[in-house]
Parts: sequence; C-alpha cells; structure tokens
Amino acid sequence: MTLEEKLEHFQAICFSDAKERNERMLKEYRQSLEASLEEHKKDARRQADMEVKAAGEKIQHQLNRQLALEQMAIRREQNQKQGQLKDGLMEELKRRLAAFKDAPEYGKLLERQAKAAREFAGSSRVVIYLDASDQKWLEHIAAVCQAETAVGSASFLGGIRAAIPEKNILIDDSFQARIEELERSFQITL
Repeated sequence: MTLEEKLEHFQAICFSDAKERNERMLKEYRQSLEASLEEHKKDARRQADMEVKAAGEKIQHQLNRQLALEQMAIRREQNQKQGQLKDGLMEELKRRLAAFKDAPEYGKLLERQAKAAREFAGSSRVVIYLDASDQKWLEHIAAVCQAETAVGSASFLGGIRAAIPEKNILIDDSFQARIEELERSFQITL
C-alpha cells in the first residue's frame, strides 16, 4: 500500500470513527433533551394541577363564605319577621284580653282564681290583689272568697295576684305573667 492509500485509509477510519462518535453523542444529547423535556412536561402538568386545585379550593372557600353570609342574612330576616309576627300576636292577645275583661266570663274567672288562691292558703291569711282597672270586682271577690282584697300597686292587665304573708308565697295568676311566659316560650317553627 502506498502512502496515499494509507492516508486515505487512515482518513476513512478517522472519519468513520468521528462520524460514529458524533452520531453517538448526538443520540445521547437528543435522549438527554427528550428526558429533560418529559421531566419539564411532568413538572408543568404538576404545577398546573396544583394551580387548578388551589383555584378550585379558593372558589369553594369564596362560595362557602358567600353562602354563610346569605344564610346569616336569611336567618336575620327570618328572626325579624318572627319578631314582628310575635309582636303582632301579642298585641292581638292583649287587645282580646282587654275585650274579655268586659265580658261576664271575666268575673267568673276572677272568682275561680281567687277561690283557688283561698283554698291553697288554707287557714292562713291571704290578700287577693286585683288590677286597678278591676276595682269594680273588689267587693264581689272579697264576699265570694271571704278574703281580704286590694288593688295592686302596678298594673298587671287583669287576673289576680294573691299573697300569703305567713308562708312568704305570691301566687301570680295575672294576665301579664301569662303573657310574659308565653312570650318567653313562644317559637315559630317552619
């Protein structure tokens, strides 16, 4: 082999070797880039999923907050309406009780209440108090129950209050006490 042939052979081997190395390096670099791209895609998907989840949680939190505010407003309005209805019912009750005081049945009610207080007192002294608006019934109740009667110092809308001083007992059968008890226990359920 001549020198030129040796050179050509050497050059062919070198080119072939360089080409193989170049292709191998290119292939490794391409694989490295593809792996980096896949890792970047995974990271980007993970980040996007986290952002979507965070945004969803934020929206859910805002919706829950808004729902709670609306529920509070509804409850407030409901309580206000119930209060208005309750006040209206109590005013109507007071109006009807005032009308009832003009009926003959009211006198019978006072008698029953006074007799019950007298019976409860037994042999002890009892003082039966009537509302100032019921002064016309004082003598009648005193005679029927054979008890001391007096006009109460404060208005209690009707009915009686009875005191048994020896036993330190106050019997409150007044309309005012009944109305207050009704107001405390009154509830509107939906």
